[in-house]
Amino acid sequence: MDRGAAANLFSQFSFPKSFDVLVEPEAGFITPEKAIRLYATEAKKNGAIIHSNEKVIEWNKIGNNVTVKTHRHTYHANKLIITAGAWAGKVIPAIADKIKVTRQFVAWIKTRDDKKFALNNFPCWMIADDNKRGCYYGFPLLDTNKFGEPAGLKLAHHFPFQPTDPDNVNRQTTNEDIENLRYCLDNYLPGISDSVLHSKICLYANSPDENFIIDKLPGFEENVFIACGFSGHGFKFASVAGEILADLAIKGKTELPIGFLNAKRFS
Repeated sequence: MDRGAAANLFSQFSFPKSFDVLVEPEAGFITPEKAIRLYATEAKKNGAIIHSNEKVIEWNKIGNNVTVKTHRHTYHANKLIITAGAWAGKVIPAIADKIKVTRQFVAWIKTRDDKKFALNNFPCWMIADDNKRGCYYGFPLLDTNKFGEPAGLKLAHHFPFQPTDPDNVNRQTTNEDIENLRYCLDNYLPGISDSVLHSKICLYANSPDENFIIDKLPGFEENVFIACGFSGHGFKFASVAGEILADLAIKGKTELPIGFLNAKRFS
C-alpha cells in the first residue's frame, strides 16, 4: 500500500518514510483460550481423557511399551506423543541442546482514545525495523465481555530474549521490559498511551532455525513422537501439528511434507 494511503487508513501509526507497508484485508486472529477449550471439548467427545495439572516426572520405554510417571500416577501405553513446550528439553533430553527457552514480555496498555483502537477500527499488526532484531506486533482493543481479560491494547516484541529455566522464571516486569515497550510506542504509536494496565511473562522454546521440530524421536521411532521448538509462532499451526502427530503415531508416517522439520537436521 502507498505509504500516504496507509497513513490515512491507519492514522494511529507513524510510518517512517523508508518503510514499505503491506495490508492483508482478509487477515484476522484467533483467541487461543477459546480455541484450546474447543479442541479439548471435541477431543473428549471422541474419547480423550484429559488429566490437567499433572506433572510428568519421567518416561521410559520398556520392551514394546512406554511408561509415563507423573506425580499422581504411572501410565502404560504403546505410543507416546510429547508436546511439552518450554519443558521439551527437560522431558526429551536428546534434544535439550537444540531448544533454547527464553523469557518474553507481553503488555496491555491503556489507550487515550479507545474507539480508535477498537476491533474493526485498528488492525492486527507487525512492524520490523533495522535497529531492533525481530519484530513488534499487536492486536486491536478487545471487548473483555466477549473476549475476556486482560483489558487493554496488547503488544509485544517477537524475538528470543533472555534465556531462562522454565521452572525458575523471573515473572516481574523489569526496566528493560518497559524500555523495549517504550521504543515501540515512541517510534510507531506515539502519544497513544501513558500507562501499562497489565503485563505477563511468557516463554518461547526456540529451535536453532526457528522452525518446528516434528518427528519420530530418534532411537524411539516406533513408539515416541515429538513436536517442539515452536519458537513463539506455533499456536496457529496446532491443528495441522496434531494431524501430523496422529498420522505418525497411528500410521507410522504422514503424507504432509515435514521433512524440513526433522529432529536430526541440527546434528
